[in-house]
Amino acid sequence: MHETRLQLASLGLPEGSEIGLELFQETTMGMTDFVQKLNYQRALQGELVRTIKALDAVEQARVHLVIPKESLFLKEKPKGKASVMLKIKAGKALSQEQIQGIVHLISSSVEGILPGDVVVVDLKGNLLSGEHEGSEKTVMVASNLKLQTKVEKDLENKILKMLEDALGAGKVIARVSAELNFEKVDRTEEIFDPDSQVVRSEQRVAETTVGAVPPGGIAGVESLLPSGEAAKGNGGTAAKKDRENQTLNYEINKVVRHVEKPVGEIKKLSVGVLIDGTMSGTPAAYKP
Repeated sequence: MHETRLQLASLGLPEGSEIGLELFQETTMGMTDFVQKLNYQRALQGELVRTIKALDAVEQARVHLVIPKESLFLKEKPKGKASVMLKIKAGKALSQEQIQGIVHLISSSVEGILPGDVVVVDLKGNLLSGEHEGSEKTVMVASNLKLQTKVEKDLENKILKMLEDALGAGKVIARVSAELNFEKVDRTEEIFDPDSQVVRSEQRVAETTVGAVPPGGIAGVESLLPSGEAAKGNGGTAAKKDRENQTLNYEINKVVRHVEKPVGEIKKLSVGVLIDGTMSGTPAAYKP
């Protein structure tokens, strides 16, 4: 029975059979709480299928939800899970950004489901989405590859336009291989220049002490000498003492620079050009 449903779904039958919130337009008396929750889950799955099928590359979709049950006896809130099966239209493809959009659509529509708990597969069972962290890295790698391809194509077109204007259309083949730097550099520098120092502040203290020496000198041995000898001594002189203290504070010139390099700078280019024609003569000249 399940295989038959998958085969019918792959053929697009029955078309537009998903049930949405219109399921609650008809109320049934005596509906139990279990049936009401089951109908809500069916309606939510149907609405998500309709939204996903609105994408241009999606032909059919099925959504299965495991809605967590609330309980007052659990400390941690239980987590839910979701799985999505997609049938992609012939000649179409979903980008990693679109797949991540489906993942976040599911996680944002159902409470308790995180992006890492959503799995997206195709009809062949190929995993289109992994864990959230891994998917972000995959998206980043795909974005870098897209930028590299764009740079190469732009340079090839410039080479072709320049040479075909001189040699003629269809006479030139150009190929460019670019190596880009995808490292994100965010650097803050503080540069000091000791040769450009200037005086920021200056403090100078000058102190002068003035006193007098009594006649006969300072009390000591001379004061014990006989009066005749003491009289020959100093008759009294003035004393002066000077002291000066100077403090200089210098300011060194400082430059603060914030450098943020853009992602995707060209590190290396390899260019190959093939021209339809011959080189002959001295000096060599191009002949179509």
